[in-house]
Amino acid sequence: MMDRLPHLRLPVMVEGLPRSKKKVYSKPKKKRGDAERTEFGMKVLDESDKIIEKFSKWKDKYGNRIDPALIFKIEANSPINEADLDKMRLKVLGVDYKDAVVVFADDKHLNVFKKMLKEHSGEIPPSQTGARYAFIHAFEDLREITPDEKKGTRLRKEPLKEGEIAILDIELWHLGKDYREQMLSWKEGIDEILKKDGGGVTDFYPGQALFIIRAKVPSAILDDLLNFGQVARIDRPPKTVLDLAKVKRISLDEIGEIPTPEDNAPGVLIVDSGIMSGHPLLKSAIGDAQSYLNGKSPADEDGHGTAVTGIALYGDLKKCIDVKTFNPELWIFSARVCDENGDYDEEKLPETQLRDAIKYFVSNYDNVRVVNLSIGDPEEVYRVEEYQFRLAAAIDEIAFEYKDKNILFVVSAGNYGDGRTVVEYLEEKTGSRYPNYLLNDSRAKIIDPATSALALTVGSLSLGQRSAQRWFTNTLAGFEEFPSPFTRTGPGVNGMIKPDLVELGGDLSIERGSGIVTDPSIGVITTEKDFLTEGLFRVEDGTSFSAAKVSHLAAKLWKERPTATSNLIKALLTASAKIPEPEIRPPPLDKLDLKKGLAEEKTELLNIYGQGLPNLDRASFSTTNRVLLIDERKIKLNDIDIYEIPVPNEFYKGTGRRTLAVTLAFDPPTRMRRKQYLGVTMEFHLFRGVDVETIEQKYAKLEEVAVEEEIVPPSLERNKIDLVPGVNLAKKGTVQKRMWIIDRAPKDTDESLKLVVICNDKWINDDTYRQRYAVVVIVEQRENVRLYNRVREMIRLRTRIRV
Repeated sequence: MMDRLPHLRLPVMVEGLPRSKKKVYSKPKKKRGDAERTEFGMKVLDESDKIIEKFSKWKDKYGNRIDPALIFKIEANSPINEADLDKMRLKVLGVDYKDAVVVFADDKHLNVFKKMLKEHSGEIPPSQTGARYAFIHAFEDLREITPDEKKGTRLRKEPLKEGEIAILDIELWHLGKDYREQMLSWKEGIDEILKKDGGGVTDFYPGQALFIIRAKVPSAILDDLLNFGQVARIDRPPKTVLDLAKVKRISLDEIGEIPTPEDNAPGVLIVDSGIMSGHPLLKSAIGDAQSYLNGKSPADEDGHGTAVTGIALYGDLKKCIDVKTFNPELWIFSARVCDENGDYDEEKLPETQLRDAIKYFVSNYDNVRVVNLSIGDPEEVYRVEEYQFRLAAAIDEIAFEYKDKNILFVVSAGNYGDGRTVVEYLEEKTGSRYPNYLLNDSRAKIIDPATSALALTVGSLSLGQRSAQRWFTNTLAGFEEFPSPFTRTGPGVNGMIKPDLVELGGDLSIERGSGIVTDPSIGVITTEKDFLTEGLFRVEDGTSFSAAKVSHLAAKLWKERPTATSNLIKALLTASAKIPEPEIRPPPLDKLDLKKGLAEEKTELLNIYGQGLPNLDRASFSTTNRVLLIDERKIKLNDIDIYEIPVPNEFYKGTGRRTLAVTLAFDPPTRMRRKQYLGVTMEFHLFRGVDVETIEQKYAKLEEVAVEEEIVPPSLERNKIDLVPGVNLAKKGTVQKRMWIIDRAPKDTDESLKLVVICNDKWINDDTYRQRYAVVVIVEQRENVRLYNRVREMIRLRTRIRV
């Protein structure tokens, strides 16, 4: 039997540097000559006059009901410092991937902007070395945001018909918390305008960086709304995809009485289609169920929520059936947000439903720890260099708002399909390309809200089952831990690694003459809504159920560590995960090498598997040859912490593979309409052959910190250990795992490695802000080497020396 040894505390040697670092902004990529600068100034002044003229037109038409906003876009050739735009009385609302900036002008005539532009483009006095306001060299053009740019995906596909009054979602540009009253007045003004033509606002979501209105919009007024400066986007409401399969029966007499979880057991909140609270396997563990649909009860009329709940509660129901034992260790809470057709409430925003649900359950139940969202919008497929999706942005806002409550969101990656059977996209021809389309098909990328940066996003793997019902069918994946044919792939916003994890979620079959079909014998066993007529169980396929399994693991881990933060739970689960070895990956994925492969190959592997399949034992305890070290703390902006990782010589000896893995998790604020979505980024580096004092001195001498580059003093480059994946890929996300993989004994060994954790401010600019984080280190030797005792003794010795 495996030894279950406790984790060890990772020793921190230095917290913070004597002084903070300053950010460096890149200089404009071009510098205009005198004639070009004069011509450019005249062009921009002309464009600004046109924007003001159009703004005045809408102000004359609607000024008595809503004050139109002067909002426009500045195209740029390089990043522009917000502080420079502040001098022009322009407030930054959004920055895209081409460095174009959307700005709000409270100066309705742009007087300050025009004055500075004229001084920049005018004649340079002899006493000056260059044009004034050199940052204007970064400007390329000034233009309005066109109505067509503001139309969302679904509205483009299905425009309003003449005379139609449609439910639409109107996103307003968010001005910041200091402008809350102004944004509320915009909402009231839009409501007044809509009511005049038979429409009106039905709901709104005033988030920390997101302001959305749901309204009945007459087609006659839509074009005017699209011309309002304060309107960022208008779209038809999102739809969900809930995937259902068929039934597997077992007698109720075989199960016996189901016990109740312990009073203080962790709880999982299922945000879905509701729950059948009378289900014999679920009823003893249901803490509360609420509906956030107008006129609907909390009962599940769709079946998806009940199916997700079975996995979230029990994890592996097949194992429970095999041993005829059902012992729920967690509490289940249910928030119904989807109707019998799997759709959201027509008049309420899903963001509002989610916010209200979190507020109710977290306020009333201290043990709610995990929020599972196995829902997704198939129309909102993420494409590189796009802004964050709405619901994903709301999840990140809510997660940050409730960070002190330590709530962990788990989200499914979504299924590669366009309906309830998950097979519409996967034609027989596509199936023959498995798994290549997961690498190169833009339609197979993750969907809203799987791009959430603070949630754990979960993809799916096959269980490796063969069809029990059709001798004339073949399964697409066919082998255990091969990617499920319907799983969706990354990357996420800013190129961050998504999904974070994968779990078992099922497979699909190819039937001769029929193409790709769902097969009830090759999925995940879970609970059936119609248990009185259809039996207690059903079999499901989908990332919905792999996400539910990770929610189960997270809650179980919290049961063992009740005081852990959500960052630590995320870090432990991610640290425990492993990508399947090449021999259990389908071609061409078996040729992708995380250690030796090209950067592109590593990215492709991570975009499918994330960090791999989590393991509760690996997340929970150490063994004799696997040491788990953890720490949690807070760090100042633009500062560092230095840890010592004791690594005994026994780790380096022998012929087995040795791995030292570092996992970092943190929870920064976010902004939806920013090129840099995260307000804080973090990174870490591992060094050998250098002492703590030298590292501290070298980092303290770094006068400036470049905005995008990895932060390693040049004189420490030779001491840096190369980890996989590289820092520039890993640092894009909020959960980062990088490994030192050793297959041959290194020439130079060091029993005291140094880990430097770095916090970078992106746009917070608040000296009082402290970023909390958790770091987990796993030191592992495959041979039977007694690492644990040696590491423990080294930590004790160093502690005594410091004291």
